[in-house]
Amino acid sequence: MKDNRLYKIPILLLLNLFIFGCSSIKINDVQKRFILNDKEKDKYFLIEYINNNRTLIGEVPTLIIHKKDGQEIIRSDEEYKAKLKLKKRDIVRIDILSIEKSIPIYGSAGKNGVLTISYYGKSN
Repeated sequence: MKDNRLYKIPILLLLNLFIFGCSSIKINDVQKRFILNDKEKDKYFLIEYINNNRTLIGEVPTLIIHKKDGQEIIRSDEEYKAKLKLKKRDIVRIDILSIEKSIPIYGSAGKNGVLTISYYGKSN
């Protein structure tokens, strides 16, 4: 009985490494602030979007969030570390302002580009 337990521990460790180590989405500490309020793959939608557009924007772009009713929330994510209360299904549109175009408009807040997100839903 005791011998069977010795085999189970390494098998469980290898299984965990395989499941969590084979993720196609690599997230560093800086990108954790872009995790959406969703489950499974949808919560990484914004991180994938940023990574796919790295020729235009940096790793930590400033977010400008427009609610459907016209309310505007501007976030400089270098300083603002609260979790996004957005869900993928609520995002209507994402516009990119490249680094070259955002610096003259937003100054140092635009040094990594700007993402403008239009969404439906409750205010953050």
